[in-house]
Amino acid sequence: MIKIEPFYPNSFESNSYLLINKNECVLVDPSLYNKVIKNYLDQYNFLGILITHGHYDHFMQVEAILKDYPNVKIYLHSKCYEKMKNPNLSYSYELGCLSPIIVNDDNLVYLDNKKELNISTFNFILHYLPGHTNCSIGYEIDKSIFSGDVIFKNGIGRYDLPTASYKALIESIRALSHLDKDILIYPGHEEPFTVNQIFKR
Repeated sequence: MIKIEPFYPNSFESNSYLLINKNECVLVDPSLYNKVIKNYLDQYNFLGILITHGHYDHFMQVEAILKDYPNVKIYLHSKCYEKMKNPNLSYSYELGCLSPIIVNDDNLVYLDNKKELNISTFNFILHYLPGHTNCSIGYEIDKSIFSGDVIFKNGIGRYDLPTASYKALIESIRALSHLDKDILIYPGHEEPFTVNQIFKR
């Protein structure tokens, strides 16, 4: 059974999630990195970072984490990394960061066109969820899905940013509505909710 430790919010009100299974852990959306999180990463075998999409508030602590864990793998869509290298696409310039985020190729694992992701004891089903960005991925595991900024308890993700599409976002939301009604959606902002709470099936 996967244990989920949520961390929220920081000054940009973005959520990070630590997933723990036995003596291993992965981190979803490193918008936060503090002593509490580092203690967890040191306590367990830290296997990787999963990024839901390429906006700065969801990967802003990647470089800081890599300084402490230089060999950790980063799992993401290739178009996500394109945004990380371009402040105009990642929206980082609006959040006070004008520098690109550059990561060693050896750390990167691209998930384009993949349906599953198996990292040791973590077995994810992957959902490509474009609309808020063209690189959004949902990570489903153990009746939970980490969906980034596709949908929230009180609204939907923005579709006025670079590479966004309202039509694609609606299709992605529709795809989430077809998941099991008891699946818990962990969004990039705000609190988690079940599929049934939002879609009232």
